[in-house]
Amino acid sequence: MKVFLLEIGFIPNITLWDIDAPQMLLSKPILINKNSSSTTINKFIWERLDNMVDTYYLDDTILQKEYECGVLLTYCKLKSMY
Repeated sequence: MKVFLLEIGFIPNITLWDIDAPQMLLSKPILINKNSSSTTINKFIWERLDNMVDTYYLDDTILQKEYECGVLLTYCKLKSMY
C-alpha cells in the first residue's frame, strides 16, 4: 500500500506567494494512504485553521478571503518497508 507524508501549511496571501514566502505550518506532518478519509482530513484542516486563528490572535476574517489566502498541501511518497 502506498503511504504519503502530508504537510499542511497556510498562506495568508496567495497572490504574493512564491516558493520562499513565509507560511504557517498547521500541524506536524501526517501519514495518509488511499483509505484515509477525505472528510476526516478536511475536518482536521479546518480545526487546525481555527486553532491557528485562536493561537495567534488573528482576525477570523482572514479565513473568509477566499481568493487571497490558501492552504498548501505538500506530500511525498514514503518508501515501502516491505
